Amino acid sequence: MKTRYLSPFFLKRCFAVLLPCFWSLFLSAQLPEVHVHEGPDEIVVTADFSGNGLADTVVLDRVSGAYRFGHQVSAGSFVWGEPQAAGVGGVTSASAGRVVLTARHFLAVTAPEANRIHIVDPVNP
Repeated sequence: MKTRYLSPFFLKRCFAVLLPCFWSLFLSAQLPEVHVHEGPDEIVVTADFSGNGLADTVVLDRVSGAYRFGHQVSAGSFVWGEPQAAGVGGVTSASAGRVVLTARHFLAVTAPEANRIHIVDPVNP
């Protein structure tokens, strides 16, 4: 009976496919959870937008689509930026997720008039 070994090509392909999966599982354990609070006038999204492992906060105005980014530099200490335009007015919903990079969250904003989901990088507007 002949012994069969896995080809180096097969092993490289498996490694190329499985490594990103394991890496994303590792990163998902490090990022804080995303929390969204929707009020009548504004939406507050808490996530790790800067990638430092601390939960940052974005306050988004529903009517104008302007947001303020609060960067958490240490536990409970925030540095607030100036209001920025999210690119969508009449906002109906917002959330955050790892849609561009896996190391940090990005803000996702939508409105019926926009007919799209607009991805915003609150750290680098």
